[in-house]
Amino acid sequence: MRRIVFRTVRRALTREELWNGNREPLSNFYRWNPERNVIRWAWVKYPQYAEGYRNAMEDPGLSAITFIRLRSAPAVERFLRQRSS
Repeated sequence: MRRIVFRTVRRALTREELWNGNREPLSNFYRWNPERNVIRWAWVKYPQYAEGYRNAMEDPGLSAITFIRLRSAPAVERFLRQRSS
């Protein structure tokens, strides 16, 4: 959550372009509707997505897929370094 909050606030304050000229609206910070507030959406949807991934990893029908679970930014960096060497 810390990362999504920091990233969203930074994008809103700097008016960083996201795609096709879209920018993070400041109004997102006071909207409670998860469809209009990316931080609230992440908070509300996280359990659903976590369960979906957990179920997929345990599904015998998906045993041919290798799931790689990276739990931190340093783990992502290590993984990417290993893949590029």
